[in-house]
Order: sequence, then structure tokens, then C-alpha cells
Amino acid sequence: MGAKKVVLVDTDIFIKVFRGDEKHKKHLDALAGRIAVSVVTYLELYQGANTKKRKFGLEKQFKAYQLVHLNEKTSADALLLAKKYLPEKKLLPPDCLIAATALQLQIELFTDNKQDFDFIEGLKFYIP
Repeated sequence: MGAKKVVLVDTDIFIKVFRGDEKHKKHLDALAGRIAVSVVTYLELYQGANTKKRKFGLEKQFKAYQLVHLNEKTSADALLLAKKYLPEKKLLPPDCLIAATALQLQIELFTDNKQDFDFIEGLKFYIP
């Protein structure tokens, strides 16, 4: 049996878990040791952590995940996605970067906002 694949988890999944969604918490638990997080997602969540206690909790939790930083290729690919899909698809800049990260790493994206990404050629989704 092959090694289990790493999955890039989108911001919306973490928000649901932080709000107490048990179904999504179980999905993340099942992915333990295989979760990758874009630095974009981390920044979005950090922005929403409006107390020192929440920021500390976020920092502590994210030590368990593989943090994926942006590089020149990811940035270039995100620009290509924006040029290809904007304005008709209304692909947001953070979503361009997250999608480009998943494409570059050739890993699946775990999101409940599939409609924000499902038109992107080559992007694969993690379906629990």
C-alpha cells in the first residue's frame, strides 16, 4: 500500500472547525499528518483571530501542519489563473494563490467552496 497523500486545506474548512463543526473536525482528524496549509490561509485565519489567546491557539495548532510558502512559480501561476478566469469567474486573489499552490504541488484541495475553484483546469479536490 502506498503512502497517503498530503491534502491542501482551504480557509473555509478551518473556519468551520473553529466554530465547532464536528463533521469537519473529524475530516481533519482523519487527515492528521497529511495536512498542508498555504501561507495565504494562515494569514486569512490570523487576521480573523482577534485576541491574543486566539492567535496563540492558532499558532500552536498550525505547528502540526505543513505550511506551504509562496515562491516565484506559485506567484506566476496565480497570475496566469487571474488572467484566465477574471473577471467572468470572480476568482479572488487569495483563491488564485491557493489554487496555484495545489496545482504546483499536485495535491488535492479540501474545500467546501468548490464552486469557487471547480472551473480551474487540472485542480483536483479532496472529497472525504
